Formats: sequence, C-alpha cells, structure tokens
Amino acid sequence: MSTSLLKQNAGFKLGFWCIEELDGQHVFSIMHNAEMNLIDIDYFARVVMRLVNECDNFEGSVSRALAQLH
Repeated sequence: MSTSLLKQNAGFKLGFWCIEELDGQHVFSIMHNAEMNLIDIDYFARVVMRLVNECDNFEGSVSRALAQLH
C-alpha cells in the first residue's frame, strides 16, 4: 500500500500521502501544507475535495483488496 501511495504522490499538485502517528498507531494520512495568506475560499475548496476524493479512492482500494482475500 505504501508503495502505491508514494507513487501517487509524484503526480499530486494538491496534497501528499504520509504516515503519521495518531494515538500510538501509525496511520496513512493525506495532507496539504500551504501558507495561510495564499489560501482563499476557492483554493481551500479544491484542496478539501481533492483530499476527500483521494481518501475515498484509497478506502475503495483497501476494501477491494480485503474482499479478494475472502
């Protein structure tokens, strides 16, 4: 999974996949860093939609992979 996500990073203009620690566990996260003075409402909306779509795509990939195991 991590190799696939890192390959996707090369094509992203908005956001990137990473591994972060939450509550003592390492989890995949998608993030976007920008200076606050560069963000307007349109930019923010584009970033949020892109990140949500990528999370949905990742979740779908994981679900399909798990279904193949059963």
